[in-house]
Amino acid sequence: MLEMEPSDLDTRVARAELLLETGDLEGAETDADTGLALHPGEVQLLCLKGIVLLQREDFDEALEAFDAALERDPRYPAALINRAVVHYHQTRHGRAVADLTAALEVVGNDPDVLLNRGIAHLADGRTDLARADFDHALTLPDADIDELHRRRELCDTAGASSGSPL
Repeated sequence: MLEMEPSDLDTRVARAELLLETGDLEGAETDADTGLALHPGEVQLLCLKGIVLLQREDFDEALEAFDAALERDPRYPAALINRAVVHYHQTRHGRAVADLTAALEVVGNDPDVLLNRGIAHLADGRTDLARADFDHALTLPDADIDELHRRRELCDTAGASSGSPL
């Protein structure tokens, strides 16, 4: 389809996502770059480019791509969630929490986003908030029960080691 209609945005995004899912980072990046040349500033393509860069651990460039996407659509969940991952890797845990909180405002109660926000809270030393996110996620369908319990135990250990009451 792209050979016949190379500027078709939906097809380009779908193929880039498929390439990304199969681990073809180079192909996904090429599709994102080609799409951005045809559709400058397209949020989905900027986000895909950011995800490729994130997977390559090129955090500064990934952050630029996610920031650019969020300049155009401040409530784009994939950009918020992935930018939070960049912030987390760059030890800006408070910023990761802020992005994940904004994502939750858009997507609603999502156990995976709550899990990730809890992880960021825990890394920031806020065990009470981490525990609250893990507990909330445990009440939701499709939650990763084992991972949430494991993370909740880390809250208990962190709280005990800091002398904080549980």
